[in-house]
Amino acid sequence: MIRGILEAARRGATKTEIVYKSNLNFRIVDQCLAGLLKAGYMTIRKSREGKALFYTTEKGLSFLGELTRLGKTIAELLTVSDVPKEPETHGLMPEIAKSF
Repeated sequence: MIRGILEAARRGATKTEIVYKSNLNFRIVDQCLAGLLKAGYMTIRKSREGKALFYTTEKGLSFLGELTRLGKTIAELLTVSDVPKEPETHGLMPEIAKSF
């Protein structure tokens, strides 16, 4: 969620744009924005039309990079092709393991 919000606001975005780009609802985005603003990961500026635009700060961009790296690491760990087809029992109670 946080990664999607920070990514959506990299170049500035309204709350509605963030909701649609991050595929979240307004209630969740409101809660996340409050925390991200308070922590300094985002800032608000007014557009020429007077709309509130949310921007990811330098601190937020750094955090976004860390989240992206962590996400890639997790994806590597959870690669489906690496999961064995049958559970390894290492010779411990093979009849019971095969029944599951």
